[in-house]
Order: sequence, then C-alpha cells, then structure tokens
Amino acid sequence: KGLLHKAAAVFVFNKKGELLLQKRTKKRKIAAGLWDSSVGGHVKAGETFEDAAKREMEEELGIRAAIKKVCKVRRFDREGELADNEIFELFECVSEGPFRKNREEYDELRFFPISKIEEMEKEGKISSGLAHALKAYKNAKPKQS
Repeated sequence: KGLLHKAAAVFVFNKKGELLLQKRTKKRKIAAGLWDSSVGGHVKAGETFEDAAKREMEEELGIRAAIKKVCKVRRFDREGELADNEIFELFECVSEGPFRKNREEYDELRFFPISKIEEMEKEGKISSGLAHALKAYKNAKPKQS
C-alpha cells in the first residue's frame, strides 16, 4: 500500500571485506530473483531498529554477531503496483558463518567484492533496496586516503 514503515538491514562482511548477499526467491512480491542485502526486515511494534536487525540476522542466516550502526535513511521505491516506503537503519558486522539457509527468504547466499556488486547493479541483477543501501553505505563510510 506504500505506507511509511520502519525497516532494518545488515551488511555482513567476511574478513576479506566481501559483502554477503542473498538471492531472493522468485516467489517474493518485490525484487523476486534479484540479489539483495545480507539481512533485512521490518521493525515490529515496540522493537528498536537494532533489535530488529539482530532478530532478522538470526531468522535469515542463523547467526548472532556484534553489529554497528552505519546510518539511517529514508527510501521510497515503486515496482509496478507495489511501493516500498520506509525509514531504515543500516548496520554492519563481520561473520564467516556458518549460515543456516532460510528457503522462504532466498535461494542462494554468496560473498561478493563491492566492485562486482557495482557491476551487477549496472546489469540489473540487484534489488533497488540493495542499490539504495549500498549508496547510503558509501556516503556514510567514505574511503580513507
């Protein structure tokens, strides 16, 4: 319906600095079959962004890890008749797994270098949500010289 809501996302990196992505199932209403953030989900009533991020990490990947807030972002995307209107907080963590697969959420998990994800964006292989989160991440964490 396009109603404003809260969401939390987590970028899970490995020790090489590669970002874990999940390939959404083709059954999903939004971004079906596209690569998406490591973890993401809605904030429940009475829950903090951080609590939602930790809950989603356990539900989607089966992991618990220390997370660090990166930024807070407003996003609106429309895909056909569906709209995604949200305020989300983006967190990051480092984990090598092991990860537990959630077959309802995604078909595949894989680590990618950021440069490869940027190529995938140009090819239309990532979700608009991931593209937005990646841009926010880069703006919040500029390269150190």
